[in-house]
Amino acid sequence: MSLISMKCPSCGALLKYEDGIEKLECEFCGTVHLLELNDEDRKQKAAKRLAEEVRNYRTKFFLLRDAESKKKYAKMVLSDSQRNSKILTYAFVPVMFLVWLLAARITKSFFSGISNFSSILFTLVTFPLIFAEGVGLSFGGVPLFKHLKNKGLEKINKDEAKNKEAQTKYDAINAEFDVEFIPQQYRNDEALLYIINMLDSQRAFSIQQAINLYEDKLAKDKSDRKREEELVRMKMIQQQNEELLRRQQTNSKSSGDKSVVKNVLAGGAFAAGEMITKKVAKDIFEGIIKK
Repeated sequence: MSLISMKCPSCGALLKYEDGIEKLECEFCGTVHLLELNDEDRKQKAAKRLAEEVRNYRTKFFLLRDAESKKKYAKMVLSDSQRNSKILTYAFVPVMFLVWLLAARITKSFFSGISNFSSILFTLVTFPLIFAEGVGLSFGGVPLFKHLKNKGLEKINKDEAKNKEAQTKYDAINAEFDVEFIPQQYRNDEALLYIINMLDSQRAFSIQQAINLYEDKLAKDKSDRKREEELVRMKMIQQQNEELLRRQQTNSKSSGDKSVVKNVLAGGAFAAGEMITKKVAKDIFEGIIKK
């Protein structure tokens, strides 16, 4: 980037320059001075601008995900409130009826336990009491039912308002979210941060370049993990061979003449294991060279 003039040709006043701007305007006379940008400057500036766009995209992505989570939760709470209201509506009358039957049974048991209580007197006393209990439960239960029903409706209304608010917020964020800006498989925190880092460090000058570098990183990480697994497997094979040789040497001390045969077998097994280990190491080395 080269500056055409640091002094205003009209009035001679000094011009204030800040990095990232393409033109300067004199604060005294209003003269506008343009800055010449070469191709490299344009690429760097475009990369910085693109990195900022990805940062905003990442912020919107997490806001959208949070809004979607809140929307699902609000919908679930509303569904629970509606279900509880239906349970109250259908279960209240049967529950009250069962309470009345229980009260009637207790009343009959109480009076049937009194001695010298004639059947006629029992009937005259218990049935009016049972009827009165039913009337009392009706008069007390109806207001209770209305109270509980109103409470349930109030909760449903509040939950509906919260659900609508969550849906509205989600729709507003989703309307500004460009689904084609970043492919679906890279919409995660690790990938987005890596893309931003590549653009900020000028290692990439486009989204696709940054994605390609991220794919190279994933491939390298996978290769490193595979190489570590192979090294662990080689180490296990070597340990097994050493353990086999140690056992064969221990047995040879107490087996007399047969130890010669066993040592030959052990040596053969060790040599075979060593050959396998060298071959695996060679394959790993050649794989690394090719990559």
